[in-house]
Amino acid sequence: MNIYSWVRQNSKTSPDKPAIVFDNDCLSYLQFCQRIDYLSSYLIQHCKLKKGDRIIWLGLNHPDALALLFACAKLGMIFLPLNWRLALPEHEYIITNSGAAVLFTDGEFEERVCELSMLLPSIDYIRTNSLTSTKEFDAFVGTDLNAYIAKAEDLPLLLVYTSGTTGRPKGAILTHTALLTNALMSIDMHDMHNNDRVLGVLPIFHVGGLNIQVTPAIFIGACVVLRRRYEPNDFLVSMKRYDPSLVVMVPATIQALLASKSLQEDSLSSLRCMTTGSSIVPRHLITAVERLGVPVIQVYGSTETCPIAVYQRFKDVSRNPAATGHIGKYCELRIVDNDMNILESGMSGEILIRGANVMQGYWQDEIFTQKSFHDGWFRTGDIGKMLLDGNLIIIDRSKDMIISGGENIYPAEIERILYSLPEVAEVAVVGKPSKKWGEIPVAFVRCFSDLTIQQLAQQCGSELARFKQPKEFILVTDFPRNSLGKIQKFILRRQFMDG
Repeated sequence: MNIYSWVRQNSKTSPDKPAIVFDNDCLSYLQFCQRIDYLSSYLIQHCKLKKGDRIIWLGLNHPDALALLFACAKLGMIFLPLNWRLALPEHEYIITNSGAAVLFTDGEFEERVCELSMLLPSIDYIRTNSLTSTKEFDAFVGTDLNAYIAKAEDLPLLLVYTSGTTGRPKGAILTHTALLTNALMSIDMHDMHNNDRVLGVLPIFHVGGLNIQVTPAIFIGACVVLRRRYEPNDFLVSMKRYDPSLVVMVPATIQALLASKSLQEDSLSSLRCMTTGSSIVPRHLITAVERLGVPVIQVYGSTETCPIAVYQRFKDVSRNPAATGHIGKYCELRIVDNDMNILESGMSGEILIRGANVMQGYWQDEIFTQKSFHDGWFRTGDIGKMLLDGNLIIIDRSKDMIISGGENIYPAEIERILYSLPEVAEVAVVGKPSKKWGEIPVAFVRCFSDLTIQQLAQQCGSELARFKQPKEFILVTDFPRNSLGKIQKFILRRQFMDG
């Protein structure tokens, strides 16, 4: 299936139905399809692009970013949403590594576009807000594009670069089939239907912002209320104005929402549920949202899994506070030891995922692609265990594991203990080099109110084995974060290495 058919079919069966609401504008499914057709014609006629070419989007959330995705789908091209928060050298590397021929922008990042055009003058830089002329539209759309429509299935469609915390960013290649499989699991997870209104606030340069709810909503013919970026007050205004039924948040955005003075008891009343993930979710955040009358469901996955792989269903939200959910309806999961032997329920090991939602591989990196798979299974690098009831418990990232005196220490276990203190807002535990032990655990802690290091130590001492207890506690006012607000532990570790 070419996912362009999603929009084309909806434009025929429900032409006047709202597809995307953005600022004060509303695109019906017919209008959205027309915009896609226009951009498809522009890519062929003006840009002279062909099947397999890479098209970059550099901008905030915008309907044209989604239209470009489906235009690329239609023509067998590859859409690359660029993280606008990255530094100039990172942008230069990704553009060069991808071999992209054209970069589209909505005009929000003129300074960066100028910098890039000086470094990479061979790239075409196009502002989509200038592509509105009726004359241009008639000229381009008048061309018969049937010969260009790609037969999809396993054709690459989406190229998303990872954060690069372990080196250079790597581009995960996702196919039409991956997006379809992901959409089917999202529909199963949320009990999604075509009368839903999805509020899209997370950046769509991440698969979480793009694929957990937004593309599935377009598949099923629902309405997407798209916001340029997340801001708590704008979120609350959007809740009141549009009455969305579904939304995806991450812990950092939930925390900011709960801290907003504009939040009221009925602010979230239209939501059927709130979906969250991207990192281990502190229980106090889930409890706070549930007190506002909104069920919270968790999802687990990664860029390489499109991202949905494990989830809680809306209809049967798990009451186990540590559980992430069951394996997705259309993929498989196993837990293995270091020798890739399958482990029994209750035993901790690396999480492997297999399914049509999993990436084809990393762009132009065959060696790392081979290292990331074992006998057809994607190695997530995450440590977890499966309970007898089929629920998955995420323990930690394997790269975050601390080895101290020959013992394995999972930072997430320490973090959960510290999060049980009501005064603790955020925690990050990392390993610090030690001549005696190899590494020792150190806890960085941000508090809502005054809390002493002695109190933190006492909390860990009463709950953890001695070798697991942090040897140092560092009180901070904030953390280094990525674009989703996730704490960047590699930067904290680097501070130790730099002395």
